[in-house]
Amino acid sequence: MDLLKKIKMRKKEVLFILGTRPELIKMNPVIKVFRASEKHNVKVCITSQHKELLHDLFELFSFKYDVDLSAMKPNQTLVSSFNHIMEGLHKLGEEFKPSIIFVQGDTTTAFAGALYGFYNNIKVAHIEAGLRSGDLESPFPEEGNRKMITHIANYHFCPTSLSCQNLYDEKILNGVHIVGNTVIDSLIDTIEITETNQANYAKYFESKGVDLKKKIILTTIHRRENFGQPLQNICDSIRAFVEQESEAQFVLPIHPNRNGDFIKKELGNCKGVCLLNPLAYDKLVFLMYHSYIVFTDSGGIQEEAITCNKPILILRDTTERQEVIDAGAGVLVHDNKELILDYLSKLFNDKEVYAQMTHKINPYGDGKSSQRIFDILEG
Repeated sequence: MDLLKKIKMRKKEVLFILGTRPELIKMNPVIKVFRASEKHNVKVCITSQHKELLHDLFELFSFKYDVDLSAMKPNQTLVSSFNHIMEGLHKLGEEFKPSIIFVQGDTTTAFAGALYGFYNNIKVAHIEAGLRSGDLESPFPEEGNRKMITHIANYHFCPTSLSCQNLYDEKILNGVHIVGNTVIDSLIDTIEITETNQANYAKYFESKGVDLKKKIILTTIHRRENFGQPLQNICDSIRAFVEQESEAQFVLPIHPNRNGDFIKKELGNCKGVCLLNPLAYDKLVFLMYHSYIVFTDSGGIQEEAITCNKPILILRDTTERQEVIDAGAGVLVHDNKELILDYLSKLFNDKEVYAQMTHKINPYGDGKSSQRIFDILEG
């Protein structure tokens, strides 16, 4: 076999780096496409930035990884977790020499992975590029992370035309592609799984105190900007609404950060509120699909909720998912008690208002984003 043929047949080394549940959800369909190709030697490195939230996905997605950096340490800081990840990637790089590194989103893991690639002259592909809130303090540190990744990445896979325009406005003109959001790829598959086994999921939630006959308000609160007084205001709003609306049940999967203990203290004995341990992704999707309203400070859930046709009350002052606002599916309420109660009341009592916030055209794509990414890099 001549040298040219050998070069053509040599597999491309591809490294995926991820550490949190949203990263795994959004990268898994891309990993599957590349693993199915005979042209690529794929390695997956998890940093375990949020290790306790990853394990349910391993089984659901039949997900396999090659390296675990075990970066999660007790009482870690942003600096210490970043250092652990960089040291782990340095050791990995002594054994595996990728030609391209994939990172997703705006986590500490994503920034560390991109910076490692930049320092070692490895091309960096950024999935979910171009999101901007316009405020470096909100969300923190995510807004800073994604802006820094942008300036060292080679490929920018944007979920929407708005995120693409954000990059153009920053004079990022090369390697920019609109592909949709890979979360829709995963979500569509997961909804199909949960609806096929609907009775089992319903039984599970009933055993946990969730009353699916009521109008469920799926609630997730974990952002740093909601620590302290904002969280107090949100909890006060929840208590006030369930006192006036007997058909409502707030269901809160508790995030394993310091917000969790505060929420348990404030709402643990509140009628009309059901507190749960962190949910496996498929259970969260089932609950979202069968909820009435989504009440959240999460970024990814905004994308998923619009796909599930749910009105979204966003517990933040800004959002990098402006498409949700523009579509009319979501509204920013942050910790404004008057605004929260006003929107909740309207959504419960005014069918026209509810209809105006549901069944919107999905700005995040059709579930084929992963294949588009593959085709672009192979084209």
